[in-house]
Amino acid sequence: IKGTWKSSITLPCVYTPSQDIVQQTVIWTLERDQSPATVFRRDSSGDHILLSQYRDRVSVPNSTPGDVSLEIEMLEVTDSGHYTCKVTWKAPNKSLLTKERTMMVRVIKGKASNAHFTNLAFLTHKDSWAENRATSQVMEQSDSVQLTVMVRTKYQGASLPLYVIILIGVLCMAVVLVVIAVILCRRKIKKGEYV
Repeated sequence: IKGTWKSSITLPCVYTPSQDIVQQTVIWTLERDQSPATVFRRDSSGDHILLSQYRDRVSVPNSTPGDVSLEIEMLEVTDSGHYTCKVTWKAPNKSLLTKERTMMVRVIKGKASNAHFTNLAFLTHKDSWAENRATSQVMEQSDSVQLTVMVRTKYQGASLPLYVIILIGVLCMAVVLVVIAVILCRRKIKKGEYV
């Protein structure tokens, strides 16, 4: 399932309700980097959003029996991952029945019309982008870019910073002035001896 950054998405999870079975729990989990985390849980005590980054952004409808689809608003790139809908029912004989469905979500930056993916597998590299915060209220992001670092192997020669070159020049001039002062002092001393 593809989603566009800052838009909304509905992850479908629907079952046919029956009078013989009673829904006990609905759990939505997100697995990213092989670490699953519970995003949403519905049980007899109510609805619970367990990850703080999803508060005020996720909901599961209560109006239609059998529809436990997860709605996510204001999608972030970090919302990408494998989502699992797990529903548990209690049968008349008090046994528990569980069904689950997993789907992959990929959130992309850009307009929905530009969002074309032929493969929903995870990408092996991480996307990056630049942010422009020069304006006071508006934050813009560029399209995703890939950073390439190149190592230069050719010897470039030693170059000194300008302040080091100036310091060396001043020290050389000071040494020359000291040498001149010593020579002049010796001449005066020699002239004084002969007078």
